[in-house]
Amino acid sequence: MKTGRRLEARFPALIDSVPTARHRVARWLSGARVDPEIRDELALVVTELVTNAIEASPGPGSEVEVSGRFERGQAELDVVLAVRDHGTGFASNGEPKLPAPGSVRGRGLPIVNALMDTLTVAREQDWTVVEVTRSLPLSGR
Repeated sequence: MKTGRRLEARFPALIDSVPTARHRVARWLSGARVDPEIRDELALVVTELVTNAIEASPGPGSEVEVSGRFERGQAELDVVLAVRDHGTGFASNGEPKLPAPGSVRGRGLPIVNALMDTLTVAREQDWTVVEVTRSLPLSGR
């Protein structure tokens, strides 16, 4: 696995940026030789997070930032993805809950939470930052 490269990308806060961000992250993960199944799951995570960031952004003049890096642990390699936007943020009270049956919205963060090992939401200056981590075993590659 090639893990030295970091991902740093900015996109306009427009819904058309979602597939662009997803494909950019998938290419970055492919270049690092991440297993295709995990790559697809992480691309779905980015799709959900960037969609949320765009919807929370104050307008089309705003930007959404996506970053990614690898961090080595003792027995695993962590993929860390972060999505930043200029929205006002929201209170993170533990694990995201599924919406009521029949609800059209509200499944993104529960999906992200199910696919990732950690999910944090923080305010940094005028940014809302959602950071997620997924551990990949070092053996078997």
